[in-house]
Amino acid sequence: MAMISERWTRVRTLGRGASGAEVYLAADDKSGELFAVKSARASGAAALRREQAIMSALRSPRVVSCVGGRGGLDASYQLLLEFAPGGSLADEV
Repeated sequence: MAMISERWTRVRTLGRGASGAEVYLAADDKSGELFAVKSARASGAAALRREQAIMSALRSPRVVSCVGGRGGLDASYQLLLEFAPGGSLADEV
């Protein structure tokens, strides 16, 4: 997956994470490439930062890639992830 530009558009909601974070599909405004965004309010930001630290070190064809993260002015946090079409892992187990 290529680097995500600073500008992207939210496409649709994909679901919610176990911690209450919202997960949605986004498209890079420059390339059109799709990716997932996991977004948490300030109360969940630390957990997403830890998740990013762990995921950034993982390299497996069975784990989506973490392509970055960014904090908001309101102390929220957004984790940028490779988009894996086909549904939720929970649907498969």
